[in-house]
Amino acid sequence: MNGPEHVHQSAEAARGEGATAARSEGATAARSEVTTAARSRGVTLLELMVGLAVLAILGALALPAMGQRMERQRLAMAAETLAADLTEGRFEAARRGLGMSLSAVPATEGQHWCWALTAANGSSPADCACAQTRSCGHRSVSGLDHPGVKMTQGRRVLLAADGSALGATAAVFESPHGERLRVDMLALGRSRICSLTGAYGRYPLCEG
Repeated sequence: MNGPEHVHQSAEAARGEGATAARSEGATAARSEVTTAARSRGVTLLELMVGLAVLAILGALALPAMGQRMERQRLAMAAETLAADLTEGRFEAARRGLGMSLSAVPATEGQHWCWALTAANGSSPADCACAQTRSCGHRSVSGLDHPGVKMTQGRRVLLAADGSALGATAAVFESPHGERLRVDMLALGRSRICSLTGAYGRYPLCEG
């Protein structure tokens, strides 16, 4: 029993036990890899959910600021459009050799605010009301073109044929948050935009 045959059987048994142990270790390692992969996928999904939640919170916080920024842009656009029309009216009067008039009219019941650039002679302001299309009108703009913006003040500005103007405030615009911009026509025929409610971008604070 202690001869070569016994030694051979012992070696065979040892190899069998080694193979069994190797298979067991391999199976354990495989299970471990599967478990690790599953855990890895679970952590990734959790991180994704947390990231989406953070983005949703940041979006909710940013929406009011974005809305107010858009309101400010609409307010500035209305004021700049009127200032540009005043400048256009000045050059048009000089080109024609004929005075021009820009009439800004605040909103009334059932009617949006508007302004119209018209020939100063030959027609009365009533005949060239900005709420209606008239042959004497050179250009008109309605409050519908600038949603959310109110015109709280408006008047008629005369633009002389020599490019000068009667210095006056053409209109005052207001945003839903109460920010106000005023459009003035200076005596030398230049338009100016200023803020009535403190610092407002590149527009200076109104004087007087």
